[in-house]
Amino acid sequence: MADVAVLGMGNMGAAVARALLADGRSVLVWNRTATRCEPLANEGAEVAPTPTSAILGAPVVIASVLDYRALKNAMADQLDLTERTVINLTWGTTDEARELAELVSTRGGRYVEGGVLCRPEAIGHPEGDILYSGPTGSIEEVRSLLASLGPIHYVGSDLAQANALALALGSIFYASVLSFLEAVAYADRLGISADVMAPLVRIPLGLAGSTIDASVDQIERQDFIGSEASNAVHSAALASVAQAFTAADIEHRLTDAVSSYFDSAAQLGLSHLEVGALLRIMSRTAAEFNAT
Repeated sequence: MADVAVLGMGNMGAAVARALLADGRSVLVWNRTATRCEPLANEGAEVAPTPTSAILGAPVVIASVLDYRALKNAMADQLDLTERTVINLTWGTTDEARELAELVSTRGGRYVEGGVLCRPEAIGHPEGDILYSGPTGSIEEVRSLLASLGPIHYVGSDLAQANALALALGSIFYASVLSFLEAVAYADRLGISADVMAPLVRIPLGLAGSTIDASVDQIERQDFIGSEASNAVHSAALASVAQAFTAADIEHRLTDAVSSYFDSAAQLGLSHLEVGALLRIMSRTAAEFNAT
């Protein structure tokens, strides 16, 4: 029996398998398209012909497949998972995480939810950040194995918490990258190359970090009157950004979306407050939005 089975040989699953092999683990791999396993076989992994043989071939199963449906399909057989731990690194909704945890539990297994917050090449290194949630006992059973993948960020016993946090933090990632690309498109119109701007990105990101810290404090105190910049000031600055992007004839959908929040703040009388007060807008339900 192998030490661990890895389901899914996409970029992330292959990186997980390689990190485990590099740490001296015996690894069993499976992928729906068998040829994706060949590079790992050449590096010392054993290839399982079916997902069932992979799951039954190791006490620990790490899943890195496309989505929860693909993982449930891989576990379609009524397998006895007693004494097995399933570590799920697949993204999906919190409801899907809880449903899968229940499925594993009813079959006698332990379940650990994971949320990957790094690029595949970071797995096995200090930058290989992965969030984990689940019963502390289940985490401790596989702690040394998880350490092979990178830092262990344990976020709580609620099985869906790693999923929820990964989704929340993922939204920050995508917004940041797309905001950068909008900025690159604008700078390019002015003859400024991306490699000139990239080193300077740390400046607004650092400012965003300090603004986030201030917003957290304001949210905890529910006091959004501060001495930095009001939403009216932010709105005016963002209007200048949007005007410049429009003049340069580039797509700027993300900038427009951000501007819409400040427009709502003005309509709701929040312009004199600081940016953390926009949480009141984002926390409203769809029905509340439609009612305004």
